[in-house]
Amino acid sequence: MNIYKYIVLFLMLFTSANSYASKNMVEKSFCLSAIGSQKVDILKKNLLANVKREAVSEIFGELITAFTKIDKGLLTEDQLKLASAGYIRIKGNPKFSNGSNFAEVCVSVNAYANDDDKEKYKPIQVENKECASNPKLTTRKIKDYAKQQSIIQALIKYNRNLEGHSDETLLKLLHEVKYIESGFIPDTETYCAKVKGVLYPIEVVATLNSGKSQKISTFFDSCNEIYVDDRSKKSGIYEIDVDGVQGKIEPFNVYCDMSNEGGGWTLFAHHRDGLAKVNATELVTSNSYGVMGSNSGHY
Repeated sequence: MNIYKYIVLFLMLFTSANSYASKNMVEKSFCLSAIGSQKVDILKKNLLANVKREAVSEIFGELITAFTKIDKGLLTEDQLKLASAGYIRIKGNPKFSNGSNFAEVCVSVNAYANDDDKEKYKPIQVENKECASNPKLTTRKIKDYAKQQSIIQALIKYNRNLEGHSDETLLKLLHEVKYIESGFIPDTETYCAKVKGVLYPIEVVATLNSGKSQKISTFFDSCNEIYVDDRSKKSGIYEIDVDGVQGKIEPFNVYCDMSNEGGGWTLFAHHRDGLAKVNATELVTSNSYGVMGSNSGHY
């Protein structure tokens, strides 16, 4: 009886997952001229970036329309589409083919976004407290400065990449602003302001993209993606960008094994220290012997 229940539960989950995927899946194609392209992998990256933007209108269209009413002109529809393109996922491998025009290359994909991706359009509550003291400033200016810093630092704490953006830009990112528990510390000239407000993750992503709207990563995100793109690639050091141009992690070098077990493996750890064999079920941490990037010195 228990086995029967598990089978039924599995079928229900499988059916639900497939119906969700099919409901959110869109088929899209995009073509570019190969004339003037320096590298095939860069051309493919550009094709994928553009076909994802094509899918945005269908997958995120209603959310973008609704959000522009809340945003009140801070971000354009194009900026929101560019930010949303980073959350477009592709099922299976992209299909590259020759286009109908001379030297034209096309890509066709099945694109989708999951519920977590769409959560980027939902508000997040944030709070922060900052204090300020400057005998050269008037009481009014000290209060205004502390209030502004409470907003700015709340946003920077949410995403460190916002640091360096203008105060004017950051102040517009917090909505429904309320100051609570604000006032001077007794017997001092220090004023503290605690702010509470709402931010939208998609708006933060779009703001971070605003200075690099035309930037498209020329890196693959894994050794496997490199291998799938060109199975003739040899094992060695490659540069990858694991979270794309919208992510916080800069591209870095890894060793790719393109020969063992089908190829496309990223080297994570390598034991050269004569240690006993490690059980694969054991928890691996950054301090483990042999883990790439650990401080153990055993690489």
